Amino acid sequence: MNKDTDKLEVLKWNYALFDIPLKKEIEYPDYNSLKKRLSAYLNQLIHEDFQKLISILYRIDVSEEKLHSALNTNPEARTAGEIITDLIIERQLEKIETKRKYKNL
Repeated sequence: MNKDTDKLEVLKWNYALFDIPLKKEIEYPDYNSLKKRLSAYLNQLIHEDFQKLISILYRIDVSEEKLHSALNTNPEARTAGEIITDLIIERQLEKIETKRKYKNL
């Protein structure tokens, strides 16, 4: 697998983790559309079910320090959902790399 394929797979896993149904008409979802939908969902959780968001971030093992840093230094004026989505993807990719590293030993 390459990095782009990994990113798309990570987003699909996150949809399953968050119980977000993929639209039936999107047979081959692309990375950007999935990322946009996940960001919107996370923004919704911030306002409607913050405890669920915290629980998910804990399960994924997103660093609280990285989260605070990213949210406090946001020069591009991105939404919190976009920032959190990037952190989730980054963490999931780190896990993939770690598994690959130790699988090959």
